[in-house]
Amino acid sequence: MRELPPLSQAVRRARQQHGWSQAELADRLAIPQSQVNDWELGLGLAPNPTQQLALVMLLPDFSRILAEEMATPGQQEHGLAALAAERRAQGCPPRSLRNWLWSVGSHGCERAG
Repeated sequence: MRELPPLSQAVRRARQQHGWSQAELADRLAIPQSQVNDWELGLGLAPNPTQQLALVMLLPDFSRILAEEMATPGQQEHGLAALAAERRAQGCPPRSLRNWLWSVGSHGCERAG
């Protein structure tokens, strides 16, 4: 059996921990259930950056889980989900979607005082 990519494992674990079926997650993302299934099996295309951001916003544990999956030696993932996981690991949860998008390229955190 082949090893699944970290993003595939993170989508499945976060969805299951949130108590949603693949169909429920697909409905909230406005995509076919088969696409969620493909992501979780590592088939086809990975979630695009907009979908990755939606996963971060819909599934509170997604960023943490993705960071855990990426910690496996030799694994590396790119895109907004990985960046969100890195920022959350630094203790920088987004204050709002707009603020997070503006700060997504910066290093470190902007903390409200």
